Amino acid sequence: VLILSGRITRSRDQDGLLKARVKFQNVSIEQHRELVEMLYCRPGRWQRRNTPNEIQSAVILLKLLSRPLMFLNAKKVKQLVQY
Repeated sequence: VLILSGRITRSRDQDGLLKARVKFQNVSIEQHRELVEMLYCRPGRWQRRNTPNEIQSAVILLKLLSRPLMFLNAKKVKQLVQY
């Protein structure tokens, strides 16, 4: 359930349809995403995916980049670091 507070800044009647502009206040990123999904997407169009955030992605990247060095012996690592 999405609950937001806001105010109508403009309203008008156009071709028999009432149009309104709403200014939302204090909307978090997650609330903004839910609002966009509710207004512009068909139900089930955007599936939620459990993906890592920026910090988790950086940790994964560092682990992957350091992995090849673990397979080398200490002597070879020292030679690579000196160059």
